[in-house]
Amino acid sequence: MLRRRQGTLLLAGFLVAATLAGGLGTGHGTAGAQETSADTVTTELQPGWNLAGWTEDEAEVSAIFEAIPQLDAVYTWDAFRQRFSGAFHEDFGQANSLTALTPGMGLFLYLGGTETVEWTRPLNPRSGATTLRPGWNLVTWAGPDGIAADEALEVLGDVVVETQGIDSDALTTLRTGSAFWLHASSLKEWWQLDTLPVAIFGSSVPEHRLGPLTREVDSVVTYFGRQLGVGVPELRINFGHDCAACSQYVNRAIFLNNVCFDSLPYEYVHALQDELRRRNGRENDEPDWLAVGSAAYWSERYDAWRAFQSYETRLHHTVIPVAREATLPLERFWSEGSVRTPRTHALSHLAVDWLVNHAGEEALFNFYGQERPAAWPSRFEAVFGLSVSDFYETFESYRREAAPPIYRINGAFVDAWAKPLPAVEIAIHSPDGEVVARAGGLSGPTTFDIEVPEGSYLLSFHVGTCHAGWYGQHGLVVDSQERAEPVKSSLRGTDLRAQFTRLCSSIQGVIRDTDGSNIAGVEAEAFSATSGRSAAKAVSDEAGSFSLDVRDGSYLLSFSRDGEPLGWFAGWTVVAPSLAVKLVPDRGDATPFVVDRDDLGDVLRAIGLEVLLPATRIAIDGTISDSAGNPVPGAQVSAHSVDGKGLAFGTSDSDGTFTLEARQGAYVLGVRVETCERRWYHDTEGTTPSLEDATVINPAIDSTAGIEIRLPEPPADGGCPQ
Repeated sequence: MLRRRQGTLLLAGFLVAATLAGGLGTGHGTAGAQETSADTVTTELQPGWNLAGWTEDEAEVSAIFEAIPQLDAVYTWDAFRQRFSGAFHEDFGQANSLTALTPGMGLFLYLGGTETVEWTRPLNPRSGATTLRPGWNLVTWAGPDGIAADEALEVLGDVVVETQGIDSDALTTLRTGSAFWLHASSLKEWWQLDTLPVAIFGSSVPEHRLGPLTREVDSVVTYFGRQLGVGVPELRINFGHDCAACSQYVNRAIFLNNVCFDSLPYEYVHALQDELRRRNGRENDEPDWLAVGSAAYWSERYDAWRAFQSYETRLHHTVIPVAREATLPLERFWSEGSVRTPRTHALSHLAVDWLVNHAGEEALFNFYGQERPAAWPSRFEAVFGLSVSDFYETFESYRREAAPPIYRINGAFVDAWAKPLPAVEIAIHSPDGEVVARAGGLSGPTTFDIEVPEGSYLLSFHVGTCHAGWYGQHGLVVDSQERAEPVKSSLRGTDLRAQFTRLCSSIQGVIRDTDGSNIAGVEAEAFSATSGRSAAKAVSDEAGSFSLDVRDGSYLLSFSRDGEPLGWFAGWTVVAPSLAVKLVPDRGDATPFVVDRDDLGDVLRAIGLEVLLPATRIAIDGTISDSAGNPVPGAQVSAHSVDGKGLAFGTSDSDGTFTLEARQGAYVLGVRVETCERRWYHDTEGTTPSLEDATVINPAIDSTAGIEIRLPEPPADGGCPQ
């Protein structure tokens, strides 16, 4: 007997696999008359194949075999992949591809035996939320019982291509809890239990937005129908409404101005709250934070679902940072009406998130769905399991850890005439001097706003590398830390005004030698002429440039290289065609360099210097001989850059020796005898006619003394060597 039933089920599997080819019905049996109440639905199942819907809460697939002992197999249809998945009675020992049943799932049932079966099960309103996908869909009807199919499907418009029942018959009437086949032309979200909202578009809404916004309405309504099992009948949604608020819900109407279409889920939750109050005969007596927080919680859940993102990630990245800026305890939001700000809005959301984690989402729904018209504190304690006062105390403790309030130090930089100053860097110091935060800089704004722990701090300011002072009494920037005024961080911010009466200048310059070559690696340092302390230090770069950022004042400037002093600034000297820095060896002879700013229009002013140092020379010496080793007097010897530019010239003496004095650098040597072409020194061949083949002499690594240049043997006819 078992073997015969297995064969029947295998045949059933083939029939199911073939249902979509040339007709959806199997011709075996059909679900008969149905009875429904507000809470249950009964379907009469015939032996053989039946179509019916799962209208209960989500359950494992074993639940339907327990409810219907005569059931041999159950199939459902994956509209996304356009294929079946199934499960079988445990007697058959076959693997199941269907493991769970969800509200609204359409089912293809195979009953054994010869008896009809009445299947009574709960009617979960969430069964009325359906997502139709392009192609065939196996749909559960959870709407009004006995409604004409054409009337029920009218809201779908052109999305419906074709519908069929169990025997491929056209649908005429839909019974609650039944299932049917629907071929859809496109994706469509469908909420079956209430009249769908009417979308009204203002003249300012672009035409290309109408379709997407209509689909968004369907998506929002169906999502919350699936999550909460409730909708809002006779709702009007006004897009592009010229209202003062960004968005608003009032008496079964949602108003969204042109920049706030994204607020639709949030306002729709307010509409759901109002609908549940209406159904249960209650006034709006709950605190504002709970109504707003619930709407924020559910709308954030929807946005995370739409964006395929984690709700927890969005909570931590977008909600908690804003909630930290709220200053009042949650309990005071209701009495003081302060919830309508982004900060308190976010904190209200966080409070509802805590309630959901404590008691579950169902409790949040039940708070609004309770039938008894008790006062809100009683309803609150009944569904969430703690009193209102206990909640406030517990939440504030949680809040201090999860979203501690943000203490801030903020303000503006201004000059002596209270005009904004940019490019100032601020450092926040703890009482022991440690820098805990920085902001601003050379490209920074004229204001600062820094998050710091609660406490008292000292503020210092820099412009570039110049220390511009400390925040002092009455906001004046002072010279020393001893005169600095402590500043306490605040939840609301400090709104300081740091006023600078003295700013900074950049003493910039270039260091060259008397030959005009830039010199890198020279250290320039500015010392206060009054205290003698170092105020700024810099090293010249490859271009010879340096920059010392100092405050207005008088300074002694020193220059050194490789630890060896080069001199002190002592005024100016004429080096045609301009002025250059005059250097003296002793600090006592130095002339103070005065930085005195009358104009504070710029935060950092550049003062240019040109420092000329004696050019460093090197000696190149050697001998010139002929092919027999005899000295060659009167030969023209020259040092050239590697590209052939002549830099130093000389003539060999009677004993063939020569000496050249040239700047530091890499060189090649040229030799010319009488009217012959110049030849170039080569360390192994003596000389070469080609500049490219010449030996390069680098004084940094090569010796420049005792260079031997041997000329080639001249031709027999006495001409020049080739």
